[in-house]
Amino acid sequence: MMDVPDALAVLGVEPDSSWEDIRQAYRDQLMRHHPDAAGEASSPERTEQVVEAFRSLRTLTEDGLKPLPGPAAAGLDAALATDEGLMVLHARPGDVFLRMCQAAERIGHLAYADRDANLLQVMIGDDRWAPSQLTAELQAEGSVTMAMFSLEPLGIGEAPPIADVVAKLAAQLRSPAALD
Repeated sequence: MMDVPDALAVLGVEPDSSWEDIRQAYRDQLMRHHPDAAGEASSPERTEQVVEAFRSLRTLTEDGLKPLPGPAAAGLDAALATDEGLMVLHARPGDVFLRMCQAAERIGHLAYADRDANLLQVMIGDDRWAPSQLTAELQAEGSVTMAMFSLEPLGIGEAPPIADVVAKLAAQLRSPAALD
C-alpha cells in the first residue's frame, strides 16, 4: 500500500482536498494515462501508480468516510470564539461534517443533517434550560472550516448560553471518540 503523501502526490491533490476532489483527480489521471483512453500517450506504469494511489487512499479512509491519516488529519484543531457562536476547524470539509454529526449526537439529538447544504440541527435538553435547537452552518475555505451557530429555545424559557453549548460541542470534537 502506498503511503498518504506519495498517494496524494501521484493524484496531484493537497492533503486538505475533499474526497470528491480526490475521486475527480483519480478519474482525470486515469483518463490521461490509461491505454484505452489515452491511446499513443498512454502509460501503463503511470496508470498502475494512479490506481494504487487511489486504492490506498480509499482503503485508509473507508471510501472517504474517515479522515486521511497524517499531520493534516491527525487531530481536529478547534479554536473557539465562543461569545460569537463561532468555531474554526482545521480539517478537510467532509471530515468536519462527519465529526460534527458524531459530536452533536453526544451532546443532544441530531435532528437534521444535510451534507450538501453543510447544515445540521441538534436538539438539546437540560434541566436548567428550556429544550433548545442548535443550528450549525459549515463554510469551508481550503483546510479551514468555519462553523456558525445559532441557538433558539423550543418553547417557554431561555436557551442555555450559546458559548457553553459550543464549548461542549468542541470538547466532544476533541475527544478520541469523535475521531472514530
